[in-house]
Amino acid sequence: MFFECLLSAVNFKSTLKINHMRIKTDLRLLCIVFCFSLFLFPGCDFWDRLFKKKVEISSKPTAIKVETMKPEKRIVIDYEEFTGETRAVENVNIQAQVSGILKNTLFTEGSEVRKDDVLFEIEPEIYQAILETATGNLQSAQGELAALRAREPQLRNEKERQITLIESKTVSESEYEIAVAAYNECLAKIQKGEADIIKARAELLEAEINLKYTKILSPIDGYISRRLVTEGNLIQPHSTSLAQIVSLDPIYVYFYVDETTYLKLVAINEKQIKGLKSKDEKLADLKIEFRLTNEESYTDKNNVPLHTGIVKYTDPSMDDSSGTVLLRATCPNPKPGNGMMNKIIPGMMVHVRIPVTENYSAILVPEEALGTEQGIRYIYVVDKEGKAQMRHLELGPLQPDNMRVVRKGVKPDDTIIVSGLLRLRPGSAVAPKETTLNDLRKGI
Repeated sequence: MFFECLLSAVNFKSTLKINHMRIKTDLRLLCIVFCFSLFLFPGCDFWDRLFKKKVEISSKPTAIKVETMKPEKRIVIDYEEFTGETRAVENVNIQAQVSGILKNTLFTEGSEVRKDDVLFEIEPEIYQAILETATGNLQSAQGELAALRAREPQLRNEKERQITLIESKTVSESEYEIAVAAYNECLAKIQKGEADIIKARAELLEAEINLKYTKILSPIDGYISRRLVTEGNLIQPHSTSLAQIVSLDPIYVYFYVDETTYLKLVAINEKQIKGLKSKDEKLADLKIEFRLTNEESYTDKNNVPLHTGIVKYTDPSMDDSSGTVLLRATCPNPKPGNGMMNKIIPGMMVHVRIPVTENYSAILVPEEALGTEQGIRYIYVVDKEGKAQMRHLELGPLQPDNMRVVRKGVKPDDTIIVSGLLRLRPGSAVAPKETTLNDLRKGI
């Protein structure tokens, strides 16, 4: 009896669970049918009323506020930029011509020196003694020669007298031969004496030069380095470097240009030659501008070049390994006042630019208005419907004021967008506000 009751209770619970699951399933089906019917009944506008506001908002997107300006039109010239190096026009390594103990140093290290200024002095005593010896040798040779020349007429007369006597057979032939030999010997000694005088004069000149070389003079105008040898050291001729002198004004700038740039320069040169009206006209010099490593621009605020030069030398051959040609420009480098050091010295690295076109009219836009997409530069312009349109560009060189030359892609009457580029997409509605270049860059 107990087991029957227990079994009945279990069956009742199972029945309740099954009925509960059926009811839950039926409710789910009913909800699905109700929702589906909302879309099917033609008179039901529930969803339209629910999403009407959102649809209206999406159909009228908010215009993006942007700043715009017109492209600038001006006369420009194209440049190519290279890296160069400064070198001295004159560079002298000071060495001694004679040996001896260094006695005096007569300059201030790093100072400016003039040609023929005395820089070093080597002990002159030994060279003074050599000079006096050479002087004595010359005088001795001159005395001997004078004695021989004084004796020569006497021997000549004796020879002629012996000729007369031998013809009359008054003297023997041997006496005649002795007179002739004495005369010829005198002539030979005179020749040797003349040669000895030449030698003595040369030795005297050498001694004078060597004595002069004991004072080492500056061969050029320039600036002298530190002394490399101090007083008391033995100096060897032609091997001991004592100091170095370099000239600073003017100064050379060496730089290499690639083959393409070189051919552009040749084309400009040829065009200038064709434009000459007469043979008396000269070609315009190829000018360069350069800046130092701490200078950001080639020109000052008034667009005046900071440093200039004229190319006066071009290598006659191209470097096979690099495909470049060496050019050398001569550049003024005046000494600053108030004892200041020269700004440009040999060995500096400089940035050089040279013109590769003549003046031409170009359209320019701010570099800030340009974007990049997969390596292609573009700009946004505002069309007639007030929407942003993307233009792919063919660009020229960047100008010193950060304006970019545009060769293709922009017209003078276009309205270009100069701010808010990251929010724009082609076709985006925009609310343009005109600005100026100064106002644009004040906010950056």
